[in-house]
Amino acid sequence: MIIRISNNMPHLYIKRLTGSTPKKSKNMKYSIFRIIVVLFCLLQITNDSQAQTKTDSLKTFFDKLNAMFETSDIKIILEDLNPNFSASISSYPASELYLQKIIESKKIESVKFNSVQTTGADTILVDVSFVNTDGTKVKGVVAFDKNNKLLFVDYFDRFFIGSGSRYDKSKKKAEIPFYRKDGSIMLPIKLNNSTKILHFILDTGANGMAIRKSLGDSLNLEITHTNNVSVVGGGMQVPVSRGNTVCFSDSFSLQNQNIALFEGLCTRMDGIIGLNLAKEYILNLDFDKQILSLFSFGEYAFDKDGETLDITLPSGIVMVPATLNIVGKKEVSGSFVFDTGAHYHAIGFEAFVRKNRLLLSGFKSENQGTTQSLGIVTPVFNGKCYSFRFGKNIKLQNIPITLQASSGRKIADDEPDGSIGIDLLGQFNITIDLLRKLIHLSPNSKMQKE
Repeated sequence: MIIRISNNMPHLYIKRLTGSTPKKSKNMKYSIFRIIVVLFCLLQITNDSQAQTKTDSLKTFFDKLNAMFETSDIKIILEDLNPNFSASISSYPASELYLQKIIESKKIESVKFNSVQTTGADTILVDVSFVNTDGTKVKGVVAFDKNNKLLFVDYFDRFFIGSGSRYDKSKKKAEIPFYRKDGSIMLPIKLNNSTKILHFILDTGANGMAIRKSLGDSLNLEITHTNNVSVVGGGMQVPVSRGNTVCFSDSFSLQNQNIALFEGLCTRMDGIIGLNLAKEYILNLDFDKQILSLFSFGEYAFDKDGETLDITLPSGIVMVPATLNIVGKKEVSGSFVFDTGAHYHAIGFEAFVRKNRLLLSGFKSENQGTTQSLGIVTPVFNGKCYSFRFGKNIKLQNIPITLQASSGRKIADDEPDGSIGIDLLGQFNITIDLLRKLIHLSPNSKMQKE
């Protein structure tokens, strides 16, 4: 074999052109060493060139970012956003609205590229400095995917989470006892200056708070405006009370909370608490101890046992990718709501069921019924599915499944494919970190007994 390295470098031969075999010598070993060194240098030059190209590309993005601050036009960087670009707790497209709010605040004047901090297989972190319009400077980190598409800006997060950063060390802030009622997670609370103890369900399938209207009226909640609210099966206009204080204990409360008033809430509860707590803290639900622990956003270490799920919040609701197999023949994948307020294992919503012909797949309905969400009633079929899988390693077999029947109603474009309910999720201790878009599940004592 002849190995020749040219391009203005000496020609090195391991075998003579005549075909005769050279004697082993120190010179031959030295020649092989020179070849290795030259190859290493060429590889290093290539890597350095690629790194410089990436750096130049990143610097070009920061030119666009500064143009966005100057013109208040977010369209300048839209093509540079990763499909899961996040601002605060929200994923794209909701994160675009958060980005618009940041620009409209006119707080940031410019950003300066400092250096590439780390380059991983999937994420590139860049150290930057922001200059605010009041002259103050703030250091931050900007994250890109391997294609130089923007993932998040930690300084943007801080506009909405109040304080700290995903790179601060997480600290415990409070512990809230809860109890279970008919499977639901019940939190005793007080509203504003009232001494009346209310019982609210912790419902991760809702992005806000709601109370039964008659109860809200008796507590003199002031109606400040109305909102459009989407629920499974439809939508409605509801009155909303702004600026409420929700007390969980003498030492811990949430301030300035909006509360929607619904007459259609189930009578077994006074109201629901959606993602209000999760928008401000990392939540740890320990079903064995019946304690909800709250931690500040930042570097938080999950338990070694269990499974960590990547999640998104495209419309303010936690979504988890999952795969459903009805009778063991065909798997269908979809995006499911992570819903501790729903009383079932899992449900397939109408459009998803119809698209994948799940009711015609050999599914054996054990009974028919309805689901109700804030007064909206939808017909369903109940039975068992061969398997339900989410995460890398969580695969449950022969579990109850609910499939929505076709109703003829108009389906919203952003409607989820289904929902995972408390009957399934209650078998795990749960940690929810919306800022890092992660949920960690560890089997609790109920799961271990089954």
